[in-house]
Amino acid sequence: MINTLLAATDGSTHARKALEVAVDLAAKYGANLVVMHVMGHGEVPEGLAHMAEIEHVVEPEPADYSLPRAAVSHAGEKHSRDNRIHAFIGEKLLEEAEQLAKKSGVTKIHSVMEDGDPASRILKTAETHNADFIVMGSRGLGNLKGLLIGSVSQKVNHLAQCTCVFVK
Repeated sequence: MINTLLAATDGSTHARKALEVAVDLAAKYGANLVVMHVMGHGEVPEGLAHMAEIEHVVEPEPADYSLPRAAVSHAGEKHSRDNRIHAFIGEKLLEEAEQLAKKSGVTKIHSVMEDGDPASRILKTAETHNADFIVMGSRGLGNLKGLLIGSVSQKVNHLAQCTCVFVK
C-alpha cells in the first residue's frame, strides 16, 4: 500500500508527466502527496527572466554594464535577482502542482521548496516525510554535467530507501 508519495518537479516535460502519475496514484490510494522543488542556481534563461519581469517579480535588467565599477556593483544584484527568479519559478511550479492534485481529488498535499543539491534534498525530504514512493522525471532540466557525472534521477534511484518510479 502507498501511504506517502514524494513527487519532485523541476518544470521539465518529464517532471510534469511524473507529477501526473504521482497525483493519479495519490488519488487512487488516498495517500499523502509531498510535492517538492529544489531551486536552481546560476544564470536564468532569458525567457524565464522575461516572465519574471512581466510578473513584476524583478525589475527589468539594466542594459549597460560597460563601466567597470557598475559591473562590480551589479554582480551581486544580478546574483540576487537570479535567486529571486529561481524562487519565483519554484513557487509557481508548486502552486500548479497543488492545483492539479486538488482537481484530481487529492486532499493531503504538502509542498516543499528546498535549496541545495537536488538528489540530496529529494532523499532527505523523502526520509523526513516517511515517503514510501518517489516519483520523478527520468530526465530534468539538467545540462551536460548531468550526463558526465550522473543525473539526479540516477542518484536518487541508487540511494533511495523506498520504491522509485522515473517517468519519461
